[in-house]
Amino acid sequence: MRMPASRWREAGPWGAPDEVLVIDAKGTVAGILGSSNTLQGRVEGTVGFVIDGTCRDSYEATIQGTPVFCTVRSPAHPMGRIRAVWDGEPIVCAGAPVRSDDLIVADDDGVMVVPHEIAEEVVDRARRIQEVDRPHRREAYAKLGLPFDETVE
Repeated sequence: MRMPASRWREAGPWGAPDEVLVIDAKGTVAGILGSSNTLQGRVEGTVGFVIDGTCRDSYEATIQGTPVFCTVRSPAHPMGRIRAVWDGEPIVCAGAPVRSDDLIVADDDGVMVVPHEIAEEVVDRARRIQEVDRPHRREAYAKLGLPFDETVE
């Protein structure tokens, strides 16, 4: 996610509180994100990472609870070959335009970029769908004797 230069200095290279860091790696084949820098981002308050490119240390990121979404995984490390460029302009990540005020929604099925202008409407629609879906799922869980989890509560 690109931010104005003043915001970049405030956030630092690995994000800021309550933000998702979105990166267009421009075809870099080495893993720009790994367990160490994503963990540092979490320390800074970043809530997730989306990269159109390569990440590494997937196992460590998973066990440390860091939400990382990428298009490629690799053990390769870029060591010194990457530098951040921040120009305050929107980027394109995996074909989707992304602006700093857009909503990023991600889960095991993928990543969505919701334009800021319609984010409230999308959240309202998703909430209405969940209000119908969760009770039915909860009922099926109960019939099967499955313990309730966050998807049905």
